Amino acid sequence: MANTTNYIYSNQHWRPLKVRDSFQFVRGNVSGFAHTGGEDGVSSVIGPNSTPGAFPDVPFVIGVYSAFGEAAQPGNLRPIDSEILFNYPGSTAITVNPFPLATLPGGGTGGTPTNTAAASIAAVRGGITIGGTYTEAAGIGGAGSGTAGVDPARTTATTISGGFLYGVQGKLIVAGTISSANYAAALQGQLDLSNAVGVTGNDAGLGLSCLWLDAGAAASSAVVSAPTKISLAIMTNTTSAVIHAVQTIIANAAYLFDITDLSGDTFVVTSSGVTTQAKSLKVHVDGVDYYIPLCTGTT
Repeated sequence: MANTTNYIYSNQHWRPLKVRDSFQFVRGNVSGFAHTGGEDGVSSVIGPNSTPGAFPDVPFVIGVYSAFGEAAQPGNLRPIDSEILFNYPGSTAITVNPFPLATLPGGGTGGTPTNTAAASIAAVRGGITIGGTYTEAAGIGGAGSGTAGVDPARTTATTISGGFLYGVQGKLIVAGTISSANYAAALQGQLDLSNAVGVTGNDAGLGLSCLWLDAGAAASSAVVSAPTKISLAIMTNTTSAVIHAVQTIIANAAYLFDITDLSGDTFVVTSSGVTTQAKSLKVHVDGVDYYIPLCTGTT
């Protein structure tokens, strides 16, 4: 197997379950596919490099739907289940293209990895790209070089003027009754440390967590100049029900919050002329109601 390219391990963009790279879709009521507004006899092809924009202009959906109609329901069901097992018996790292192109795991010519930069792995990934403009690459004519599956002639950035976008959506629809003492959630992140050998090398306030919300490494000048419409987390309850709490915390922890103001003066500020107001924030601590006073002043 010497001098044989390992296309799987050498391709950092390998997506074994990425449907767009494997199938072409046909509009209409096709067996195995759910289609909102599907029409009999309509067969305009939606392929890997095309945009669903021709008549009828409706989205296509690949659906997985399960219905359970018995009094006792089987548990531990996952209509879509993706698991990754790291079982190398020693220290390893997640890197881009860890094997030389001429080397196969378990055999080959050997050599130095072609690229050992840190990379990421996700068991399930959801991504939406709001298209930008593309500039001409060196030696390539036309409006732009583009990227795989993207029309390089696009010179005007896409503007989303309405609707909702979700990189990942989890939704729990309660039309019946939930009477269990267990948790039920639209989206869950669970961290299992029951057999962890150790967690080291991370800052106490960073590293391992059940949930990580990140706005990325950089922001454009347009966002820097007008960032007021961006939040790392938004929690809403627009129903008429006054729910128990916006956030419930049940934990063993050294701190309730670990807060760092990166700029040093944006939300951690020195106040003067403080005046306590009549309104307070109502909290529930160890079964007792308490009130955090609100103050006004200058910074």
